[in-house]
Amino acid sequence: MFVLDPINSITSVNFYKKVSTQSGGRTAAYLLYVALLFAAVASVAVKLRIGPAIDQTFDWLQKSVPEMSLAEGKLTSATPMPVVLRHPDYADMAVMIDTRRTDPVTPQMLEDAKVEAYVAGNAIYMMQSRGELRVIDLSKSTAERPMKIDSAFFESSRRILDRALYPVSFLMIFVVFILWKTAAAGFYSLVGMTINSSAAAHLSYGQILTLAVYAQTLVILLQAIFLFMPVGMPVPSLVSLVVTSVYLWLAVKRIQQQSAPPPAPAA
Repeated sequence: MFVLDPINSITSVNFYKKVSTQSGGRTAAYLLYVALLFAAVASVAVKLRIGPAIDQTFDWLQKSVPEMSLAEGKLTSATPMPVVLRHPDYADMAVMIDTRRTDPVTPQMLEDAKVEAYVAGNAIYMMQSRGELRVIDLSKSTAERPMKIDSAFFESSRRILDRALYPVSFLMIFVVFILWKTAAAGFYSLVGMTINSSAAAHLSYGQILTLAVYAQTLVILLQAIFLFMPVGMPVPSLVSLVVTSVYLWLAVKRIQQQSAPPPAPAA
């Protein structure tokens, strides 16, 4: 069972002697276990830090976007046009809506209006980079029935996003974490081999790689804690290198001490 392994990895140097002889499969399983824990914690952080902003944005959309209808590839609205929507908290998030317009929109028009998107009657134009637009042609819409865009539409969209965002975030974080920490273990195994050589501990590379996986546990805990902080971890690369290297050094030295033969009795 891995339940206490993260705690032991942080609090007990003697624990590294035990894991140094375990199979590679169990080490890989530990990495997966920690990835699950980290992804769960990170998903909660996403909920707490991004969730309110998403809710506020949808509230703004519900109150600000004029009612429109999409039918037969055309947007129509009874509201006088054009309308400029600018997010109250994020000034750069602005959209021009003019359902009466069917002529092509140019990047210069978006720049002059200081908006990031332009919704016309037959297309949606979004600024990708300076001078380049992404165009969504509404005439190619495959909707079989008219779609009403109103406050109920945005509330439904918010609920769908809320249900999808966190499972997707969990899965993405889980995969990225495994790739990230596997690569980090490979790097720290080289650091561990250097320590192993200087300490004359004679551990195999497989043992050092296992130690490199477990030695990252405190850094992972710190990274999880800082997900909830208003600022990021200071000099994270240096902190990770120092903390993990210290754990590797302590682990290698302790294994060497416990593996050394007892001194010969005095004659």
